[in-house]
Amino acid sequence: MGEILPVQARKLVSLAHGNSKRLVRLIDDILDMEKIEAGRMTFHFEPLHLVSLVQRVVVDCQALAEQAKISISCRIQNADACVNGDSDRLMQAVTNLLSNAIKFSPSGNSVEVVVNTHASMHRIEVTDHGPGIPGEFREDIFKRFSQANKIKRQGQTGTGLGLSITKLIVQQHGGEIDFLSVPGLRTTFFIDLPRAERIPVVTAASNLN
Repeated sequence: MGEILPVQARKLVSLAHGNSKRLVRLIDDILDMEKIEAGRMTFHFEPLHLVSLVQRVVVDCQALAEQAKISISCRIQNADACVNGDSDRLMQAVTNLLSNAIKFSPSGNSVEVVVNTHASMHRIEVTDHGPGIPGEFREDIFKRFSQANKIKRQGQTGTGLGLSITKLIVQQHGGEIDFLSVPGLRTTFFIDLPRAERIPVVTAASNLN
């Protein structure tokens, strides 16, 4: 049997492992941004049920939420919402918003995800009840490394590229991203995506025709 590392050594190994994971995320984010901006990232567009996509992201983020002692609620106001999009990239965009909301929420709070329709667009909203975003930071929120430099809530930091990548992905889908924040109460980020035709439900009977 191998020797058990002393407590201090285990802490150093854990710290090194965490730093390595953050470095890998940073490199991946930089490569993603460069590919999108250079037009070298391939997007596979297809009709998508927006609700199913969002629900998958919520399930994938449950472990992070439980670790942070945060609950996630998902409210669907338009169950038939459909868009033309790249499933993987849209999931990446929504995951960025939801994971940020979880990381920046005080323990014991909730994060709300809503899918609805706003004007001619389908909208995904992600709301947290953290300290909010200062008004003077509005113009910088989607810039590279803004979060890493200026927002450090609950001792959490990120690569500072997540929101920038999310905005690029949304723009590639012909959509828009923005946020509303009330300091000390809540912050809501929302993604608006162009509507697509409702995807028909294929049944066994219809396959026989």
